[in-house]
Amino acid sequence: MEIVGIVNDVRDRTLKVSTTPVYFRPLAAYDNGFQIIARTSANPMAMAPAIARAVQAIDRDARISDPQTLNRIISKSVAEPKFQTLLVGSFGILGSILAIVGLWRYFPSRCEPDRSQSGRPESRRPGRMVG
Repeated sequence: MEIVGIVNDVRDRTLKVSTTPVYFRPLAAYDNGFQIIARTSANPMAMAPAIARAVQAIDRDARISDPQTLNRIISKSVAEPKFQTLLVGSFGILGSILAIVGLWRYFPSRCEPDRSQSGRPESRRPGRMVG
């Protein structure tokens, strides 16, 4: 095997999995397909047909399927952790609301103001509890 270059660690599966050593093989060694990643300053999806034509010019038997932008690939990679965060956060907010409602229901008389014989609340010092 001939070494032709060295690259940094690569996260090629998901962002959760730690990096692993990677090596690249010649295209002829890929019998089940491969991915092409292209950087462009133009709209990436507008460049997909041109890239497909360039690949077809090299290999007529090559299939081009499911072109995606890198943003889409990353979005799919982080979708599950995002959903889990949203779900846990929602349960946290729900738990806080239930705790506040429960405390309000437990201390209703202590939260009501004193009423004089006229039926209007009397002013009193802040923080003073009734009961």
